[in-house]
Amino acid sequence: MATTEEELRVVLLGKTGNGKSATGNSLLHSRTAFFSTQSAQSITKDCEAKSGTCTGVNGRQKRLVVVDTPGFFDTNEGITNENVQNKIASQIFNMTSPGVHAFLIVVRVDRFTPEEKDTVDFIKKIFGAGAAKYCIVILTREDQLDDGQSIEEFINSSRHLKELVDLCGNRKLAINNKISGGILERKTKDLLQMIDRMVENNNRTYYTNDEYQRIERQRREEQARREEEERRKKKEYEDALKAKATKEAEQKAAKREQEIREEARKNEEKRVQQVRDEERKRTDRQIQEERDRARAAEEEARSERMRSARRQESACGSRRACDGDDDGGGLGAFLNTLRLHGGNDMPSPNTGGMGMSPFQASMPTRHTMLGGGGGGGRFTGEFMATRGSANNRPIMEGARGGQFYWNNNGNKTYLRK
Repeated sequence: MATTEEELRVVLLGKTGNGKSATGNSLLHSRTAFFSTQSAQSITKDCEAKSGTCTGVNGRQKRLVVVDTPGFFDTNEGITNENVQNKIASQIFNMTSPGVHAFLIVVRVDRFTPEEKDTVDFIKKIFGAGAAKYCIVILTREDQLDDGQSIEEFINSSRHLKELVDLCGNRKLAINNKISGGILERKTKDLLQMIDRMVENNNRTYYTNDEYQRIERQRREEQARREEEERRKKKEYEDALKAKATKEAEQKAAKREQEIREEARKNEEKRVQQVRDEERKRTDRQIQEERDRARAAEEEARSERMRSARRQESACGSRRACDGDDDGGGLGAFLNTLRLHGGNDMPSPNTGGMGMSPFQASMPTRHTMLGGGGGGGRFTGEFMATRGSANNRPIMEGARGGQFYWNNNGNKTYLRK
């Protein structure tokens, strides 16, 4: 920090409309140094410096430099606190070189708002935490205090205002910028002496541009750290989203793959079932065809037996002696039975003895085969099973024993035992 004994440099800070410009005029014992008017919007658009002379606590004359600044919390939405901070930080150091002795925070007695307590926070943000030891609270419109109310009582009535004054080391001064003459001169003298004592308490140091640059570097480093932290968090968030999306995509793909496998399994089961059904149907058709062929063969065999029986009957009919034979009645009865049954109950071939394969079947009763009790041969229920012309011919049993069949000549051919 640099020191000085010949000059006093102060900067006015505060909300728009609190009387910064009017306070600057009072310090300079002028009404026109700064343009001053009552307005909710800032009249001062940029930092502006004016100078004059003052008397220090040691009675020596000093050059007084006063810098007016744009107001915080402006009602104009186009003027943000950040804009004001940037203007103050970029402009005041050229006007207060080599540094600032005092920051005067100007507030109004009749209009102190809770947001104004943040003024010191703005100063700390711009100039660092150490800047508070260079701050003094100036309360304008002292005439608005209630009758008999002291400035201490007024400060204690507002928690936010008291916090602001405490942050500034309890340095405060009430002033009415509308008055003139000896009263105003005494007030400004008290203020200048308060500033001078504060400078003495600060070892006659002041807030320098180097200090600001150091704070600004810290601020920028902190800003960079915050931005880096924000980027890191943003990246983590984006990575988490990507990981979630990837996981969901993998789960979706796995689910789809499982669905495809399940669908393929069902299709394969369906195909196998279809093959089995077709094979069963084919087998059923083959069985049915075999049955049909067997029935056809049986029908053909039955028809052949009928034809053979008719030939036998025809041969027998051509020889009347057949009817008079003791065995003739049996054959005639047998043929009559075949005609009565239509040949439908003819027996099927069955393997028998004597080197032959006679047919076994349920045949007409003995009474029927003998033509109602006549003598002669009796049908045994069996047929000849040979490769010759005697095949399928009925086997008869003679009245005196022995088995025979009728040959093509209408004669009996007995079977050898």
